[in-house]
Amino acid sequence: ATAKLEKQVALNAAKTGILEVLSDTALAENKYFSVKKTGNSVGFMDHVEGERSIILKALTQLVADGQVRKTGLVGGVEKPTSEVNAFQIRYARVTEAEVQTEEAAEEAAAEAK
Repeated sequence: ATAKLEKQVALNAAKTGILEVLSDTALAENKYFSVKKTGNSVGFMDHVEGERSIILKALTQLVADGQVRKTGLVGGVEKPTSEVNAFQIRYARVTEAEVQTEEAAEEAAAEAK
């Protein structure tokens, strides 16, 4: 039980760290992020404490929660994640417009019931 609790604490710390990196004004010019640093993205591992697997799990949960956007990036062009390999996956900030679109879609779905 202790190991599971420690993993949850590490996961929550990684999620907080990722969100802090995304809101860091010093990194505001960076549009894309990845687990490890690449030529066109900031690596979360350079800024967030934790093992790669924990950072990846935290990112997966943040994407599921709609707090981070997952995309494919090939030659600077965004593509659906289903069309790229694992090395082309990037993460990006969720813009205010995307949040509003998602909320509108949820409201429309609720009204349709």
